[in-house]
Amino acid sequence: MKNIKYVAIALIVLLIIIIGVLITINLMQENENMGDKTNEISENSISSNTINTSTQDEPNDNVFFTVENCVQTYYKYIYSQYEGTNFDTMVEGISNEEEKKNAILSVLDTTYISENNINTDNVLNLGEGINHYVKFAGTDYKVVSGQRIDTYAIVGKLYENMKEISSNGFIVRLDKENLTFSIEPVQVDNIDEIQISTNETPIEVNNFNIFTYEKLSEDELVTKYFADYKRQVIGNANAAFEMLDDEYREKKFEDVTEFGKYISDRNIQTAFLESYQINNYDEYTQYVCLDQYNNYYIFNVSNVMNYKVLLDIYTLDLPEFIERYNRANNGERAGLNLQRAFDAINNKDYEYVYNKLDDTFKENNFPTLNEFEEYITENFYNSNNVTYSNYKSSGGLHMYDATIVDAENEKSSPITKTFIIKLLDGTDFTMSFNV
Repeated sequence: MKNIKYVAIALIVLLIIIIGVLITINLMQENENMGDKTNEISENSISSNTINTSTQDEPNDNVFFTVENCVQTYYKYIYSQYEGTNFDTMVEGISNEEEKKNAILSVLDTTYISENNINTDNVLNLGEGINHYVKFAGTDYKVVSGQRIDTYAIVGKLYENMKEISSNGFIVRLDKENLTFSIEPVQVDNIDEIQISTNETPIEVNNFNIFTYEKLSEDELVTKYFADYKRQVIGNANAAFEMLDDEYREKKFEDVTEFGKYISDRNIQTAFLESYQINNYDEYTQYVCLDQYNNYYIFNVSNVMNYKVLLDIYTLDLPEFIERYNRANNGERAGLNLQRAFDAINNKDYEYVYNKLDDTFKENNFPTLNEFEEYITENFYNSNNVTYSNYKSSGGLHMYDATIVDAENEKSSPITKTFIIKLLDGTDFTMSFNV
């Protein structure tokens, strides 16, 4: 009986152990399954975030100009010539009309080709009237990012010989794996009217649809803005006028006619970027540019190719001028204002300087703006370099002796003048000098 009792106890213990092992195994399997489900959810979440169909991102400068170059490539094929020696119109791989047709078809979106029945018989109609070099300059854009394909809408202006000839819109798809692109012309010039969505169909490689991502240096980026506004001024003065900073435009020019005269005096047709300075602010980036004639072009860029322009550094107080002015003592402030006056003289902006003359001095010496302009043109140089010395102050007046030389001729005879500056509220001032 005792042996039977021991056997029963042993069987009960063994049964408990077996049950415990089975429970442990079951729990381990459940944990593994939960882990698989967790990984599955995580992977699905990553995948759904990668293909973003609901959010329109904003490409950076390099991507924007990459898309712009794709459109320019499309136009390069359209205006390509296979006879003659014009380098601008010669394209490698295009030596006859059939190859030209093939090149254009090779960059057109396949769905666009199908829906519009584009073929070798009518593809050249897309470039009807374009027989010379044309430049496409993008002005606005939007993008939907995909896992493989990024789809862009871009609008811009087309220029021929610096003259604006049309506004155009496009849908551009970039295949990030093949580094290929496709183009779809759209008959609108307003970015809001272009609808885009993801399309992950790969863009097969051919001889004409390869692209490379732009990697612009600071020099190249600033030059882009300078060249773009130069095209605006030459090709469409009304558009260039509207691109001026609103406050600056209202304060500087009565109308677009006055603006046109002002611009014509700056020789902008032959102007090129000589130097620049970059200032970064919270809401915009500022490019302060000088051409070879010492003319200013100040671009306040809120987003790629979305900018406002100022054409001098004295009509409005720039942030860096205000900061410097606030740090300066009264003598330095007088010198800063005197330099602003000479910037205006060099800019042929005689009205600005005339309005800064002391009332009594102006009444006694230059009753009219024409008389003042005549005096300046006869007694100063076309472009003046100024140095100041012998600062004195008395009764709220600040006096400097100024030595003026011709900036265009190092051997010019110096002109000496004594200037008297009175500081007013803010950064305002009045001035007089010995006549």
